Amino acid sequence: MRGIAVCEDVSTHFNLHLFDKHIPASVTLRRSFRGDEVRSKRIRGPKEREFLNRAGRAIQVHELQGGLFFASMERVARQISSDLDGVSYMILDGRRVTGTDFSARSLMADERQALGLQGIRLMLAGFPGIDAGGARRVR
Repeated sequence: MRGIAVCEDVSTHFNLHLFDKHIPASVTLRRSFRGDEVRSKRIRGPKEREFLNRAGRAIQVHELQGGLFFASMERVARQISSDLDGVSYMILDGRRVTGTDFSARSLMADERQALGLQGIRLMLAGFPGIDAGGARRVR
């Protein structure tokens, strides 16, 4: 009975219910690129362009979409781990994210801590209800 109770607690904690509808984890990661590959539409001066040409390789961006839950965020975490060569800044772009559950936010916090130990700063941009530091916004 204790084993079943533990499994039920884990399932509830990570929102792993069989009948919950989630977008497949494979479509959560929309696009990934380095800062020297893709630029914003902002017009920059020659010194700024030169700096971005030199330092842009150290910036890794992952554009996410849809709802983030345990399985989808775990896939993103695996992708992050495979893209760390020469990275100083990791940006998760959440402008197209429709929502996050507790397990996804917990995995983001764990990923931030793990990357921090490697000297990599994880930044969150445009997530609904989450500030850039990863904390929940209070309205």
